[in-house]
Amino acid sequence: MKVGTIVYATDSGLGILAKDFYDNGIITDVLVQSHGRLKNNLYWYKNSSVLSPVQNIATTKKQTSEHKKNLINNFLEKIDILFLFEIEWYSDVIQEARKKGKKVIFMPMYECTPFPVLADCYLTTSDLDHQYYNKMYNGLNIERINVPVNSSIEWKKRSHANVFVHNAGNLRQGDRNGTQAILNSIKYIKSKNIKIVIRSQHDNLKFDKLDSRVTIDLSNKKFEDLWTEGDVFLFPERWNGLSLPLQEAHASGMMVMCGNRFPVNTWLPREPMIKVVNYTKKNIIKNIPFKSANYNPIEIANTIDKFANKNIEKFSLIGKEWFEKNNWSVIKEKYLQIIQKIYEN
Repeated sequence: MKVGTIVYATDSGLGILAKDFYDNGIITDVLVQSHGRLKNNLYWYKNSSVLSPVQNIATTKKQTSEHKKNLINNFLEKIDILFLFEIEWYSDVIQEARKKGKKVIFMPMYECTPFPVLADCYLTTSDLDHQYYNKMYNGLNIERINVPVNSSIEWKKRSHANVFVHNAGNLRQGDRNGTQAILNSIKYIKSKNIKIVIRSQHDNLKFDKLDSRVTIDLSNKKFEDLWTEGDVFLFPERWNGLSLPLQEAHASGMMVMCGNRFPVNTWLPREPMIKVVNYTKKNIIKNIPFKSANYNPIEIANTIDKFANKNIEKFSLIGKEWFEKNNWSVIKEKYLQIIQKIYEN
């Protein structure tokens, strides 16, 4: 049985997610969508075709469209199941797959998946996504399943809250990760013997006066190196159902200091969480409104001061328990069972 997907081969959340599913044998065939802004790591997927315009200045839009259509058709012909993560080009591809009698498994994200999407199975990876799709689209084949901890992550014990690490990401969705709120909180932090590392794939960080405790890291570290440095993952994320960075930091043994909001407050320790001041309505995709959390920089500073230089071993050990229950060796079989069931029905 061949399970195919179309993905970005980039150092982004979805790019890393898809690669891990491929490396662990859930995905067997890949059609790569080239990315216009982020680096394309085409070596991730050997012998895979690249879904991009043909490189010829004389090529017409019609010829380019036909080139893509042929690539997609050829790809769909050789697979049995189309397994799609949240991507913006899924609509036409799903329609073509269904015309060819292929089964479709879709992993949606409530904040940016317009419906209807004609999939045979929907994999909801958080309680928020699961509630949303069951309420809005009752009758769909919806499975609740966790995303396995990325296979490159190793747990290690953290003892004291000395180094606070924040990942700003590529800022493609604005300040989703709460980076600006952290930058605004620096002047209110009283603790002296701490280090705050802010990593970013984008240099557009508005921070006028650099504090000696703060390091801005624009080195674009490899994914597997993100979770080795630091004791605390400082991440007042503003929205998301599934939050891969929170899961990855927790599994690596870091104490997680995020916003006290649903659904992350159902599976992460609440004690280090930052109070949410209020919510504002936001949408990424038209007609899909959701709640975006807002934070007071003083509250962020106070939460950092509360734990600065304190013993955090108990939070690290809770992360180990999460790792042991949610790694690939535990969850892979559940994915294979779902895929086999969809294939046979």
